[in-house]
Amino acid sequence: LADERKSLGSILLGDAESKAAPKIDFNKTYNS
Repeated sequence: LADERKSLGSILLGDAESKAAPKIDFNKTYNS
């Protein structure tokens, strides 16, 4: 169960990072 939870956490974290990255790039491009 602990490994399963860790895997799920990694997936959610990876998903959050992949969604955040384009937003950061957009803000950097828009502001410059």
